[in-house]
Amino acid sequence: MNIHVAHIVPAINERIGGPAVSVPALAEAIIADGLSTEIFTNNYPEHGSIREVPVPITAFDLPTTGKLLRGWNPAFKKLLHVRAAQFSLIHSHGLWMYPNHYARLIAQQHNIPLIISPRGMLETWARDFHAMRKQLAWFCYERKTIHTASAFHATSKREAETLRSLGVIQPIAIIPNGIEAPLIVSDEVEQSIRIRLKLQPKMRYCLFMSRIHAKKGLTELLTAWKHTHAQYPDWGLIIAGADMNSYLEKAASVLNNDLEKYRINYIGHADPITKEVLFTASELFILPSFSENFGIVIGEALIRGKPVITTNAVPWNIIREENLGWLCDPDIRAIQEVLKNALQENSSELAARGTRAIPLITQQYSWKVIGAQMRQFYSYLTDKSTALPDFLNQ
Repeated sequence: MNIHVAHIVPAINERIGGPAVSVPALAEAIIADGLSTEIFTNNYPEHGSIREVPVPITAFDLPTTGKLLRGWNPAFKKLLHVRAAQFSLIHSHGLWMYPNHYARLIAQQHNIPLIISPRGMLETWARDFHAMRKQLAWFCYERKTIHTASAFHATSKREAETLRSLGVIQPIAIIPNGIEAPLIVSDEVEQSIRIRLKLQPKMRYCLFMSRIHAKKGLTELLTAWKHTHAQYPDWGLIIAGADMNSYLEKAASVLNNDLEKYRINYIGHADPITKEVLFTASELFILPSFSENFGIVIGEALIRGKPVITTNAVPWNIIREENLGWLCDPDIRAIQEVLKNALQENSSELAARGTRAIPLITQQYSWKVIGAQMRQFYSYLTDKSTALPDFLNQ
């Protein structure tokens, strides 16, 4: 049976993170596994270019109103309606945005199975962020979207549990995101980037890399670093990521915005090559997030052999189970405590933690495996005679 999947995602511009990485990679893995697919999205050029992948992508320019009204774009809805007869399935990524609303409307109008990947947007922290707006969206249309979906895709058992706690009764496929292997960077390019970023050869670095956003715990990290850094003068902190809504200034106010005084380098958004160099230059990765449905960058650090500090609010229990780093509560005192524990370890001790992670992540989070599982999920939804997948929570 020929299956054609329409992926609907509000945005995949490179500086947005999350689905901007996972959705194109998933679509590419699906194509490699023999299915046909395409992506429909809005374009936010102020957040960087759209990642180039061998997948057909239709990216709609947004009217000014659409940027103010959560991706409202009549052209988006109209084209989905015109193309609907070609879709075997609609796979909607995220919630609260108009493209996700369009996905539900088109699926209903044309009797097409609808899969929703919430991408963390139903977690408690996410629901509480701009809560009044989301409550309005919930009562206007999002509650109906949840109840009319054919099935859900969760990237972790924790996210599936959240869905069940909210009353979801449909099947839930628990399929993680894949983790891409490291890029190869020449010594000459690496050295050039290190010089450009003013990375000191004798400094040991801890790396924070994510969107600069309240959810990521950066204010708490900087506060903990403020009270810790003086005890570890050979350590510096690198912060890399697009600054969403000028949040960095607010976070850095705990340091009087004097990053240099505290041995902190802010890099901004890192392109793939720069990102690789930052991982290589760092001995430790930290993401003290308040909420993640998956946390791709944590897997990216682990597959590169970097021990990780993160929080109990992310679904990475393997870090504690396999002694690959540290988990803590997302508060200043807890972050400060695990920072001290990590920074006092020597390079060989940290490297041993990271080395253990490489085969574990490589085996469990291959995009080839993820693509095959997603194909099995799609086949089950379009042909009920297909065997029930073992990753499907009924």
